Amino acid sequence: MGGLWTDFGTGIAYQLVPDDPLVDNTQCGLDSALMAKIGTNSIRVYHVDPSLDHDDCMKTFADAGIYIWLDLDTFDTQIGQDKPQWNQTQLDRFSAVMDTFHKYDNLGGFFVGNEVLTTGMSSQCPTKHVLIMYRQWLRRRTLCQGRRPRPQGLP
Repeated sequence: MGGLWTDFGTGIAYQLVPDDPLVDNTQCGLDSALMAKIGTNSIRVYHVDPSLDHDDCMKTFADAGIYIWLDLDTFDTQIGQDKPQWNQTQLDRFSAVMDTFHKYDNLGGFFVGNEVLTTGMSSQCPTKHVLIMYRQWLRRRTLCQGRRPRPQGLP
């Protein structure tokens, strides 16, 4: 799976509905074959259910040479645009997603907070404060658990 850091990444968004797209291996197999034909080497997934089994789909994408860039949040735990905050529900959810996906070699990294860029809030202090807290939490959690550091997508 080498080359992601030395070659230009070619990716697509992989999620049209609010269901976890990484649990149906038949669909993952069909999609990864088509993606490989057009030269895709990474996909962005907007949300998953960490309680489900992702092993087959993650292996299918790994076998196709495709990395996963994963949002930690969901539609109900995203960082709010108007009143950004960092709360226990988000922390628990982000932790569950991170814990579930850290074992996969083709996890490229995590995203969080991109939704705050759609309003004028992105330059205001509360948004920056929430994102700084997230970044520090992610680094500490990764180091304390002895995991490989992953890139972080922050606005």
